[in-house]
Amino acid sequence: MANFKVGETTYPVTASPDNELLQDLDPLLYNLIVYLPAQLQEHLGARWQTASQKARLPSAQQARIVSQVYPYPPEDSSVDAETSFPLLVVFRGAETPENQTDVLRNVNNEFTIQYILPPLDAAQKEQLYPFLKGVSSVVNRSLRSKSLFITPNKVVSVNTGQTRWESWQAETNQMFHTIIMSCNITERISNANVYQPLAGIDSDLLDASVDPSDPILINQVSIDTEEP
Repeated sequence: MANFKVGETTYPVTASPDNELLQDLDPLLYNLIVYLPAQLQEHLGARWQTASQKARLPSAQQARIVSQVYPYPPEDSSVDAETSFPLLVVFRGAETPENQTDVLRNVNNEFTIQYILPPLDAAQKEQLYPFLKGVSSVVNRSLRSKSLFITPNKVVSVNTGQTRWESWQAETNQMFHTIIMSCNITERISNANVYQPLAGIDSDLLDASVDPSDPILINQVSIDTEEP
């Protein structure tokens, strides 16, 4: 099979470990887990530092509004004493092809975005719980920015869905306050090198046995360029 490209990933994938594997195989998800923490820090980071100090959180949790990022669902067993909070989780749901042709297709990518505060006592919850609303506002606005994407012209649509406020208990028996957001990003993807080169066409047309006086027949082809 010839080399081909799906989205921003070219196959066969390079053996070079210069990039993280997620960056090479799923650049859209990689961009989300890099871009969203940076946006949250820019818009909420300064206030988080002063508020978390006032709430007397551990010093490691005061530095940034996102201390760790997971690109996969946060199973209870994966949240333990080694987990750094606040925690941002971004992971894929369904991937649905739409409007397919041999060389172009739209792909609807469903993502879940979850922000988890550290374990809080009653007084800390009163001081820090409003950050969940701030995170929701920043994430929803940031997802509409074209700077999120490597090739903005290939983004068909970005739609944010419901945001839920929940309390979540891990196997550690600690209670975590969290928001869970949904997002659909539809990309227009070009599958490069679908067809093998049509070798021999030029030599056939320039075949010396063809009589130059023979008429050339031209078949007109009509192409509908209107996008669906």
